[in-house]
Amino acid sequence: KNYDANLSGYRFGYDWRLSPLDLADDLKNYIDIVKAKTGAAKVALVGRCLGGNVVSAYLAKYTEHAKKNLDTVSMYVSSSKGINMLGALFAGEIVLNENNIERFADFLLDYKGEIISDPEIKSLIDALVPFLNEIKALGLGMDALQFIVDKVKDELVPRIALACYGGYPSYWAMVTPDMYLKARDFVFSGERKTEYAGMITKLDAYYYDVQLTMDETMKYLSDNGVKFGI
Repeated sequence: KNYDANLSGYRFGYDWRLSPLDLADDLKNYIDIVKAKTGAAKVALVGRCLGGNVVSAYLAKYTEHAKKNLDTVSMYVSSSKGINMLGALFAGEIVLNENNIERFADFLLDYKGEIISDPEIKSLIDALVPFLNEIKALGLGMDALQFIVDKVKDELVPRIALACYGGYPSYWAMVTPDMYLKARDFVFSGERKTEYAGMITKLDAYYYDVQLTMDETMKYLSDNGVKFGI
């Protein structure tokens, strides 16, 4: 099966909402299936985007299996080391300023034409927002808006996060290690710490057993003949 314009081979399908550590079990079994089907002594493994997190979880959880069965590991636009913006969002680090407002306006204009479809309104906003920023008008009242955000974010951000992407262990696997504990304690504060205890256990396992050991795991496998490309 083709899984990329320039790469062909066997494609491992998975439920992206789950913890990469749970998916690592299936990936291990899939590697065994591919080897049995092809007769290959070893396989080349490519992890793209969240797939890099799944690969990292497999390497950490089944290190000896990986040493025996992998020839190469390629991390392709992988998020296994985390995404700064996602960690900052889950940690409630929301900063309002005129440049952010201008970038958000650009996003509204560019988003597939679904948010603002009228071309005349889009042209007006496209011309007006940079002009207002240039004359410092966008900055007026920004301190007041930031004050409001700071007052409500402790309750609002966790609710929004858990209602969407923050409810999936896979997205927590993409939080950078330096931000994870802060983000975890922010989103799962108060009663949520008990309510989401099972999920927190899964998130902690990925943080401690995969992310914090990733360099050590990759070095061990590299020293034992597995080739890495990032």
